[in-house]
Amino acid sequence: MAGHKVEQEEMLAEVRILLLHELESRFGDLPPEARMRMEALVSFDKIVELTFAIGTAPDLATLGLVELVAMENTPPGPQDTI
Repeated sequence: MAGHKVEQEEMLAEVRILLLHELESRFGDLPPEARMRMEALVSFDKIVELTFAIGTAPDLATLGLVELVAMENTPPGPQDTI
């Protein structure tokens, strides 16, 4: 039973890495708040939900990874440059 829990935790860690890559590809370097919130995710369902939402979300606040106030001080990501 303990082995199954370790496998689940390892799989969650791997999925979080993929989510981080997708978020950084879309929004550029993540602020510390977004990284902390993302790394705290323990639900596969929530991670999958975020993964699907990345393509249409205009910003990290829409995904619930940062407060809107924090977004105002974040430098533009790759999609914001011309």
